[in-house]
Amino acid sequence: MSTDLLAELGIEVGQQVRIRRTDDEYAVYTVAESRDEPKPTVRMNGTAKSRLALSDAEWVGQPDCRIDCPRPKETTPLANKSFAVTVESTVPATDLSVDEAREQSELVEERTSGGTDLLVLAPNGGDVEPRTAAQAKRLRGAFTDATSWLSQGFRDGGGAFVRWHVSSYDVHPASFPKLAAVAERRYDRAVSFHGTCSERIQVGGGASKNVRVAVRDCINRRLPDEAAPAMLADERYRADSEHVLVNQLTADGSSGVWVGTPVQERKHYWKEVVDGVAAALRSD
Repeated sequence: MSTDLLAELGIEVGQQVRIRRTDDEYAVYTVAESRDEPKPTVRMNGTAKSRLALSDAEWVGQPDCRIDCPRPKETTPLANKSFAVTVESTVPATDLSVDEAREQSELVEERTSGGTDLLVLAPNGGDVEPRTAAQAKRLRGAFTDATSWLSQGFRDGGGAFVRWHVSSYDVHPASFPKLAAVAERRYDRAVSFHGTCSERIQVGGGASKNVRVAVRDCINRRLPDEAAPAMLADERYRADSEHVLVNQLTADGSSGVWVGTPVQERKHYWKEVVDGVAAALRSD
């Protein structure tokens, strides 16, 4: 993004922006770099441009995945064009309820204020990573004074993931007003719920191995035999970097728990996963 445009919007590299091409075609992006340009300019590759033409693209891959998919089967004609866009520095709609956001194919955030002992997050709820918001709400409800933040994104006809997903490595509090309020404090413990492309439930984050093992084992004790088991996260899902949101917001900056659940387990056993996490936290 051009340096002048960043300055005009009052944002920095690493923050998210909402980019709108038409009334019906818009998406959220993370600003990757600043460039000197002769006029206000946004540069992106063909795949990123195709996210602003969802009605013209055939998307392949899992319905919700991290990092590199879903992806377009082929880039759209828009991929090779330059076109006018509107750039907004605040990502969520700030004046809609969840029901209104669903009706209007929008993204909203929710915050519940509590203490600093436990923070519960779901950065990609709604139809982006279905049932992760419900997981966050259930865990928050299991503790009397937990603080929570979640976003819920929707798109009529599908494509909410492609339009709204932001990696947990990239979510920037300055782009989400209610998250910014949550981020004014630091928390003794934090848990974040996500979707995965993995065949197993992944338990990652910067928390100690003892904590992650306890979460894994408590989840597995609640799952039926036919469910995919929980495991300590592999390289792709470790989420142990200080840049991951759930780690950023802990008191020591590195001790969050990242829980990623595959589609089918979120559909059938999302409550069991949450109850396992809650049991592990109570025993900690």
